[in-house]
Amino acid sequence: MKKILLTLLLIIMIACSSKNNIITLKDTFIDKEHETTLTFDGNLNLSNRQISKPLRDSIIAAVLGSDFAKYSNNKVLRKYAKASLETFVETTDSTLIGATLYSKIDGEIVYADENYITFRRIMSTNIAPENQGLMTICNYYVFDAKTGRHLQEKDLFSPQTMNIIRKLLVKQAKEMATQNEIEIDLNKVRPNGNFAIMNSSIMYTFNPYEIAHPEIGFIDIVLINKEKYIEIEP
Repeated sequence: MKKILLTLLLIIMIACSSKNNIITLKDTFIDKEHETTLTFDGNLNLSNRQISKPLRDSIIAAVLGSDFAKYSNNKVLRKYAKASLETFVETTDSTLIGATLYSKIDGEIVYADENYITFRRIMSTNIAPENQGLMTICNYYVFDAKTGRHLQEKDLFSPQTMNIIRKLLVKQAKEMATQNEIEIDLNKVRPNGNFAIMNSSIMYTFNPYEIAHPEIGFIDIVLINKEKYIEIEP
């Protein structure tokens, strides 16, 4: 009986922990002085048994900005939304005063093993009615699963490997352009820091405007067998 109760307690604790690591906020913020309104929709899913406090803080710092890692889960998105509105009215041309803004952020862990955690953030913003002119970008962040450190390309790939990756990206982008009959600016195809570590691969993502016409959307280029690229352990 005691074993059953302990098992149930463990399940409840895990469920509560997972729930606490799902950060959501839907709200409207108004800057009365500038008559500017921000509609914010945020969801960050950090549910994973490997998410320690240092890793949680590292993810928040990378995804939202280093200033926001100090805030608790129930405050962080509200602080971020308010700061976003303040930044907009402080840096935008006065002709846009009175604008209605829309900002949406979705983030989740897309891969986790004993060495690496990959987090994906998709952000959509616009300053036009009915989501016209909506701009959406996708970014990936890789972390050391043990220390929580945000890993850059230089932490994982040697200079020689970076050169190989660049050539492979260009080669696959050229093939993609031919197969799909689209135009890709091969001169702009290079390692851009926006990469994901997956089960057996490394994927580079290029956002609209980076290497092709924005109507094409995201361009993902996958390098199979990640072990042959990762030469420098974090």
